[in-house]
Amino acid sequence: MAQQQPTSIPARIVFAALFYYVATLIEPNSDEMAFLQGLLYVIAALNGWKVVRELPNPIYNWFKRRRARQASDRHGTARWADKKEISAGGMHEADGLFLGASAYDGKPIFQHGEGHWMVYAPTRSGKSRNLVMPNILHHRGSMLIADIKGELWDVTAAPCKRIHKNTLIRLDPAGLKNADYGIPARYNPLSRIIEPWLSGMHKDVIVKTRMMVLQILPEPTGASENTFFRNGSRKAMTFAVVYVVIIHEHGATLSKVVALIQDSMAMQEALQIAQCWDVLSGDLARMAKDLLRTLESKDSHHWESFCEGAVQVLDIYSDSGHLAETTSACDFYFRDLKEKDCKIFEIVDPTRMHVFAPWLGLLHWCALDELLSVKSNKDVILMLDEASNFRVSGLVEKLTLLAGYHCRAIVVLQSFSAFEKTYSKQDLEILLDQCECKIWMKVQSYNVASMLSKSLGSATQITEHYHTGHDYRDLVRDNLGEIPRSLMTADEIMRTPYTIIQLRGKYPILAETVGYDAVKPWNKWAKPNTLYGNKPFISKTRIKLDYPSRAWWATCFGLIKRKPIVIWYRRIKQKRDWSILPFALIHTVRALLMIAPILALWWIIESYGNPHVLWEYTYRGTQHSHVKETCTYIGFDSRKTRFGPDCPLIQLFKDDAQ
Repeated sequence: MAQQQPTSIPARIVFAALFYYVATLIEPNSDEMAFLQGLLYVIAALNGWKVVRELPNPIYNWFKRRRARQASDRHGTARWADKKEISAGGMHEADGLFLGASAYDGKPIFQHGEGHWMVYAPTRSGKSRNLVMPNILHHRGSMLIADIKGELWDVTAAPCKRIHKNTLIRLDPAGLKNADYGIPARYNPLSRIIEPWLSGMHKDVIVKTRMMVLQILPEPTGASENTFFRNGSRKAMTFAVVYVVIIHEHGATLSKVVALIQDSMAMQEALQIAQCWDVLSGDLARMAKDLLRTLESKDSHHWESFCEGAVQVLDIYSDSGHLAETTSACDFYFRDLKEKDCKIFEIVDPTRMHVFAPWLGLLHWCALDELLSVKSNKDVILMLDEASNFRVSGLVEKLTLLAGYHCRAIVVLQSFSAFEKTYSKQDLEILLDQCECKIWMKVQSYNVASMLSKSLGSATQITEHYHTGHDYRDLVRDNLGEIPRSLMTADEIMRTPYTIIQLRGKYPILAETVGYDAVKPWNKWAKPNTLYGNKPFISKTRIKLDYPSRAWWATCFGLIKRKPIVIWYRRIKQKRDWSILPFALIHTVRALLMIAPILALWWIIESYGNPHVLWEYTYRGTQHSHVKETCTYIGFDSRKTRFGPDCPLIQLFKDDAQ
């Protein structure tokens, strides 16, 4: 037996109102009419009581259904940062470093703070065009820029000097830009040893020399054998560097150190002389005596191995090489970055990285040593483009110190495997821990994509299960459930055209890449990239920025500091998902079907009048054969009279009808 369906609440409301209304129309002139009126009131009251008793149930069910379609946080709360959160974080203010444009509306995004960046951008991902060059053109302060191919200098040097009034320094040992820009600047790495020697800080001479030698001859990743010969080579280099600095002072260079080690007779004579000195509290003399014992021992091939290992890593600084001239003197110091708005470009020939990569690493070691010895609140940005191509000893360990000295590193990596090969896996983990901002552009490695997918976290997703029945006429039922799902899976990360930005303590951001060629006035400032021809690269403008003048009259002699502002950006038109249109139409049709009877009733009332029900009538004739004479109808607001003989059960009357 089928279960009887209960009466709906709207039907009970209608019944209660109808019985109550009819009861009010009855005049209790007799006991029968009074009983009928009371009975109708009781029926109306019972229906009203059932409505009051059952009304909380559908309200509770409505809220329960609404809550069921909202995911809980049972399996995770990962999500993308929305427009309000991005705006509340001040990331639309143009005085920070440029990140790109929001994937929601195309508004430019900037990052403020003093934390380091890690940029993962494989080859041909557009990192130079979309991130490195825009920030060089945008940032007015000091920057140390590793320019592997020289394209950063071509595009950004002239506007930095003309617009931002930056002092430009070009280190170009291969002379790639000499034809257009003249002789490059020089920097002597031994100045970091000469300075404490001449200033009387002798306690730092041996310490800094050993640190520099470890930079020149680093310990290979995972090496556990042959440390004896590497340590011997480092000891020989340490002695040679200190000896050359003491003898030549300002004239000491790495070329002279190489020449000393290569000349066995000169090296032996230097050891014999130094063993009699009492400088550096006798440390140099003891070092010389130890090396002399090795030299004069029966196993003299140990000494030859020490010298050969030292010459192998120092041979690039010999007098016949590219680096002899560029390391012969100091035309500037890296501390200049703290004293004025200065941009230093380190340009190398990418086809001879076996020569220039060690030099780049040594330069950055010297830069870090200088910057960490200067007390200044001036911000400096270290743009380490293609950082996997050169090694800087202690770089990742010094990231914490750099933040305290207002130095900010932007480490650009093309491959995690290449970084692990140059540094180590532990250094990569430290780098990821220390960087406040991580930027992921066009990830192609599945391992990296899997790691990023895990770091993005999981979200709780609502799933729907449908029961279609056995026939097309059966009602389709759906069940809701919750499952965990990665915010973005590895394959989705490898396919996405967006840049993923992770900021410490905030939800990740989806951003679109915007090149310098699509931002005014960067595309007007930038010079042609000689690697791709001599024509300027200009695309359709997406963002317009306004930079205040840096003239003395505009800044009131530097007392007023004005910031760049965003004056216009091209909004992104959100794509419509037409697949959900049928479901939206179904809801619309349902709403129309619900209000259709009400609209039909309203049209009938307006056109033909209010409905009235036959209440009583008079007739002539017998009970079985009679003719109606006068018919009385009752409606919602009045009584109407109609003369027979035609008196239907329901009749429509307009207000002016009698």
